[in-house]
Amino acid sequence: MVDLTIIVVGIRVKKWESLYKEAKNAIKRYEHEFLFVGPNPLPSFFDDKEDVVYLRIFSNPSICLQMVSQLARGKFMTWIIDDASIKENSLDSALDVMKNQDKTTIMFSRYVERENGIEKEDLENFMNANFHQDLRLPLVDKSFKIAPVMLLQTDFFKEMGGISCSYEHINRFNFRF
Repeated sequence: MVDLTIIVVGIRVKKWESLYKEAKNAIKRYEHEFLFVGPNPLPSFFDDKEDVVYLRIFSNPSICLQMVSQLARGKFMTWIIDDASIKENSLDSALDVMKNQDKTTIMFSRYVERENGIEKEDLENFMNANFHQDLRLPLVDKSFKIAPVMLLQTDFFKEMGGISCSYEHINRFNFRF
């Protein structure tokens, strides 16, 4: 039985090898698989990796995630952006918590795209969806939160229909930050 499906959606294939190695160091105690998806060919580094499946899709990241998630065999699934960095043992620790939660529990992973990490004064608003100019438009709800990286039960993800840009089913979930 696969415990965790790790989905990598992206276009920066040159970073996939280091991301794969970091993820392997993040999950040592649980069975796992990797699903890579994107428009570019899979690097030859992965040719002999039995825990990797690749799906080539020429579409946006949300559609890529939706499509490749149908191949997920893990009880849990998570997705990781391809320019992320994963701390050692972090996925083991996340699964230690999640295995005792009900199926509606979703764990969010925070990440930053800054060289020096997050500034202390930014912590309060870290999950607010105001980082992009389009999200500051007048009709965008200022209380929206971002959730780019989640870990949840695969069956629940499929039951709720995955995610899309219209994802607003907040009341059904037990969020854990």
